[in-house]
Amino acid sequence: MSSLREALIQAGAWCVSSPAGGASSLDYLFVGLSGAVVVYAAWKAIRHTLRPGEADRHHIKWRILDEEEGA
Repeated sequence: MSSLREALIQAGAWCVSSPAGGASSLDYLFVGLSGAVVVYAAWKAIRHTLRPGEADRHHIKWRILDEEEGA
């Protein structure tokens, strides 16, 4: 059984190593798409935190309030 230190060294060597031919254009495409998804998700999270849109009549809050008024 290897020690934790040896396991971390092996994991580090695996993460740092690169393919023999270098990064392909497909790798760059995946990284670019992933980055775009992260930026979009962060933008939507910040936007909906600062402006939740509760004044819109289609917001879930209004559906709940309308059901209570009809009861």
